[in-house]
Formats: sequence, structure tokens, C-alpha cells
Amino acid sequence: YKALKVQKPTTATVTFDGNGAEDYETVVRTYEVGEEYGDLPEVWRDGYTFRGWFTKKADGERISETTPVAKGQTSVFALWDKIVLRKLTVKNGWTCDEEGERRASLPVYPGDCASVEFDADLVMAADQAVGEFQGWTVSPADANLGANFDPRSPCADVVMPNVDVTLTARYVAVV
Repeated sequence: YKALKVQKPTTATVTFDGNGAEDYETVVRTYEVGEEYGDLPEVWRDGYTFRGWFTKKADGERISETTPVAKGQTSVFALWDKIVLRKLTVKNGWTCDEEGERRASLPVYPGDCASVEFDADLVMAADQAVGEFQGWTVSPADANLGANFDPRSPCADVVMPNVDVTLTARYVAVV
């Protein structure tokens, strides 16, 4: 008779390093090697987009709920991409900041919404005539401002793309 060797299950204790996450307490879990990670901790960081959980801080492999835990894996890291504020400029009109103050130019995070409005008083002061709104010109022309942006409306909502944008209200002077 041969004696059978009984192997204890190999386990891995994995630390989920938030890597700068806000309001986050480090999570430590023990898995059997080969077991899937399952539900991953939720994290956030102001001014950043969460890229995911990775096996290393640089050049690591992305893990998911169905990724098997590897032998020797001791930490996984939240990786982040810095969100770059973009500039929204409105000519012959304005947009509002978070306090509701009218601004001709405003920093906006990509994906955030902003409202723009044609201002006939600005036009009147410049041309000494009342301006009749004709539409918005967008620069760059291929900037996607969201499905709800109506370039024919003097009051329009935009979803900020990941580029700086200038909206110019076109008008004709009515004497």
C-alpha cells in the first residue's frame, strides 16, 4: 500500500491597496489559490478615474471578479487616471460656475454637464443693437457635446468632452 499525501489547501492572503483612495479602509482577504476574487472593493478618489484593480502598481495585470487568485499574490492595487479639467469658453453668452455666478470661461471635468446661454445684453453693448440668436458654433467642430445639446437653442446643455471647447453664439443685429 502507498500512503496518500494529504495536502492542505494553499491559501493566499491578499491586501487590497487603495493607492490614494479616499474614505477607504484597506481590505485584507484570505482566498484559496485558484479561487476567484469575487466582489471587489469599491473605491473612489476625487479628481481621478478608477482604472481597476491590478497585480502591481505599474505594469501589472488587471484583475476582475472572475480572476483566479495566484499563488504568492499578496497585494492588489487600485490604479487611477488623473482627470484633466477642460476649459469651456462661451462667446456672446455665458455659463455658470458652481455658485451660480455667470462666467465667460469655466474649467469643467470631462463628462460633467454645463449650461450655456446666449446673452442679448452683451451683444447690445458691443454692437449697439439687439442681437437675434442664430445658433451656436462649436470649436473644435467635431467636439461631441452630448445627445441633448441643441445648437439652435439660445439656452443649451452640454456634456463636456475631453477637449477644451469654445461655443460662440451667432446672431444678427436687429436695428
